[in-house]
Amino acid sequence: MRKPVLFGPTASLGGVVRGRVRLRVLAGASVLAVASLIWMALSVAAGPLIDPSTLQPPPPPGAECRADGAWTICHTGLLFTPVNEPILDFELPCGTLYETATDVRRGIRWYNSDDGKLVRRFVSQDMEGAWSLSPTGAGPTDGEGHCSR
Repeated sequence: MRKPVLFGPTASLGGVVRGRVRLRVLAGASVLAVASLIWMALSVAAGPLIDPSTLQPPPPPGAECRADGAWTICHTGLLFTPVNEPILDFELPCGTLYETATDVRRGIRWYNSDDGKLVRRFVSQDMEGAWSLSPTGAGPTDGEGHCSR
């Protein structure tokens, strides 16, 4: 029967196991340190903030705009959370329609860095909710949707 060959101050099987655990802990800490450095570098590489009021047309309020080479890129986001709100845009013969929903909208706008004019935009909307004929949301409900424009 062959015996394991052990070297150094950890000359026992228990010492080998403890050494492997230390190595795994050190490897895990190293991975976390590298990931943290990459995450911090990405925020530094994002480019300086740009005043949205200098762009034509200006992005919606709350937009974060940053210089990115030939472009100024603006990110926007809106969240609507109506709860049993009447929809007055159209009438139904059976009464008013009430909406309870979560409506998340995200947008990206690309502006030319030279003149600040809008070149392209992308907006996505994710909505999940329900419509009801009851102002309290009781009774049958219907509705769910997603759109991009």
